[in-house]
Amino acid sequence: LVILRDRAVAWGTFLAAMIVLFAGTLLQLLVPADVPHLPLWQRAANLIAYLLVAVGIYQDTVAGLRVHSREMRDISQASLDQIKSLVRLLDASQRVSGSLDLDTVLDRAAQGIARLIHADQCAIVFPDEGDAGTMRMAAIYNPARQGRGESVTFPLEYQLSVQQAIRRKTPVVVEASDNVQLKVLFALLGSGETGPLLVQPLFLGTELVGAIIAGNSISQRSFSPDEIKLCQSMASHMVHAIRNAQLHQATLDEIASLKRAQSETRKGMTEAAEQHQQWTEQLEDMRARNQKLASREEAAREARNALEIQLATSRAEFETLAERLIVLETDLAQAHAKAEAQTLWYEDEAERLRSEWGETVLNVESSQNVLHGMTAGVLVTDLHAVIHDANFAAEILLDRGLDELQSLALPDLSADDRWQQAVLTASGGEAVRVTIQMGTNTLMCDLAPLLDPDAPQDEEHRLIVILQDVSAEVEEQRSQLETMATLAHELRTPITTIVSYADMLLAETAGALGSAQRKYLTRIKAGAERMATMTDDLVREAGVEEQWNGPQRQSVDVSSLIEDTVAGSHCQLEDRDLSLELELPDDLPPILADPDHLRHVLVQLLSNACLASTVGGQVLVQAAPSPSALPNPEGLSLNGDGYVVVSVSDSGGGLSEEAISRVFDRARPSRTPEGLGESGAGLSLVRTLVEAHGGRLWVESESGVGTTFSFVLPVNGVGQRAEQEETQALAELEQSEELA
Repeated sequence: LVILRDRAVAWGTFLAAMIVLFAGTLLQLLVPADVPHLPLWQRAANLIAYLLVAVGIYQDTVAGLRVHSREMRDISQASLDQIKSLVRLLDASQRVSGSLDLDTVLDRAAQGIARLIHADQCAIVFPDEGDAGTMRMAAIYNPARQGRGESVTFPLEYQLSVQQAIRRKTPVVVEASDNVQLKVLFALLGSGETGPLLVQPLFLGTELVGAIIAGNSISQRSFSPDEIKLCQSMASHMVHAIRNAQLHQATLDEIASLKRAQSETRKGMTEAAEQHQQWTEQLEDMRARNQKLASREEAAREARNALEIQLATSRAEFETLAERLIVLETDLAQAHAKAEAQTLWYEDEAERLRSEWGETVLNVESSQNVLHGMTAGVLVTDLHAVIHDANFAAEILLDRGLDELQSLALPDLSADDRWQQAVLTASGGEAVRVTIQMGTNTLMCDLAPLLDPDAPQDEEHRLIVILQDVSAEVEEQRSQLETMATLAHELRTPITTIVSYADMLLAETAGALGSAQRKYLTRIKAGAERMATMTDDLVREAGVEEQWNGPQRQSVDVSSLIEDTVAGSHCQLEDRDLSLELELPDDLPPILADPDHLRHVLVQLLSNACLASTVGGQVLVQAAPSPSALPNPEGLSLNGDGYVVVSVSDSGGGLSEEAISRVFDRARPSRTPEGLGESGAGLSLVRTLVEAHGGRLWVESESGVGTTFSFVLPVNGVGQRAEQEETQALAELEQSEELA
């Protein structure tokens, strides 16, 4: 019954199998076999029925596979159609975006949309300039129409379909063909017939850009939902392409306007120069006339003298000569007054012209005057780092003439590696300062690029180099350091004596000591040892002993080193009644560093915290592996094994912004700023030691609370960059470039 009800593909085969089973059972009941307990009829029926069931199952499976194959072909065909549509959409978008000419963009857009949605006609309309109620067809695609066609307009109020699409901001499809408005619209598209119409508005945000009008007057095919979606997607791409083309056209118009203005300005300058030349010639002519008048005046004076002589010798001719003299004097005075008036007028006019001409060349002259009047040396290069201009101060500092400096490559001024690196850095667009020895002078050189805001970022820059002679300052600094070293050497003997006698007294060679006496002697010894350390630091800073070698790295247990250093600072803490809080995690890894240098860093930072903290305050020492945040982490030279950060905080009330900016300055004034304990030389040496290990040292301060000095070190050594920084730090320390 189930087989008859469902009637699957192989239902007849299954029904035959059931009939065979039933017939075998019936024959077994009606005609039993000769052998008892052996159902021959039933077994034969089972064999036949099972074979029929297997055949039915195979037929049903094959039929199911055929149905599934047809479904997969349908799905593949639909996917292929969608892929073709997307390819057409991509091709149309690329064609539209491939040009910035507005007419080209519109023509390609109209043609691409027509091909994308298989439309017979397609047009792109814009609101007419000056009349928002009128639409203008900027581009029309109609294969039956030759050329782009003239731009036509139509009132928006007479085309309800276009007006409705713009008002709703959604595409509108019109299927009616007997509409008068559609006939007019299709006529504008170049077709005498009407058909299905698709109107897609173009909006950029809330601003109306235009609309797409597509029609099928030839094929009379309706637009499918997929084609409408493709038209919407193309519209979103086309809006930006149209806006870019409009902006490009506006930019071209502006450039053309600027070029015209520039041409007019140049023409005006040429006319002004010609007019100035004419006025100069007129002025020279007037000067020549004035000179002639002066000559005539001199001749008149001579004539007057002659007349006076004749007047003295002959009274008879006095009246006649007097009258003639009066006439001549009157004429001469008038001529002289007229000449003076004309001379003054021409001088004023010439001064005004010179002032106008001077203003036109003031910028060039002032720049040249500033360049050649500077006391510091100035070098200016071209884009290839070749010197093309230099002032007189640069010639003196470099001991080279202008002819020798010009056309000389900037890197060829010095073979010093730091100079070569500075030129490369400045050529890359970054200002740099370096102090090097050039000849007999020590020069502080500031190299900076002359940036052009209109030039590309990766283009080479012209360079300007400012040269300042700091030989006297370096020599004075070297003299001061030598004086410091001499004083430090002289202090070593009394300090050694104090430590020796303190050891003898503590050993009770001069008698037994009480607890208070032992305590005071211990403090005396600790203070003397600290003074000895300070003198060693002064000698090291001065650099008059043997040159400081780089760090001798070995595995250092940071926790043990911090605990030993803190124990050595016990006397300083007791003297100022300070409490110490130590935070050391158990998982702090050992690092590869110089233990003596690291101990010196901790001693200096602890000493600074003790001196900066108020009496009865607190000092906090912390250490942590791989913190989550570090200042300027990209500057660290790590090898992938992590790093350790150590911080020492005081309770001295914090530092001012000015003090923070000069906290590591060796040349700052001897008076220590409020909130700081150590001098600039000690903290500068601390930073040098930390950076020599490939680490970083920084300071953080909170007003009214205190200051924290922190440094970070790699766990297992440093990379190539840190080694270069170490070498540079040692060179700077030896040559005292901090003064610059």
